[in-house]
Amino acid sequence: MLLALIIFPMLAILALLGLIACAPEHDLGRYVLPAVRTVALLAAATVFVTALWSHS
Repeated sequence: MLLALIIFPMLAILALLGLIACAPEHDLGRYVLPAVRTVALLAAATVFVTALWSHS
């Protein structure tokens, strides 16, 4: 479980770096903001599920 909590953020950071490299500079926010919001939602869901499972 701990390994997944380490790998998930690293993969998200690598994906963000790839998205920044591919996105045009003048319109970077249009590409990056939805990705950041999606990763934040997935991270919150991961923390929530981890918290539920750890108390069982």
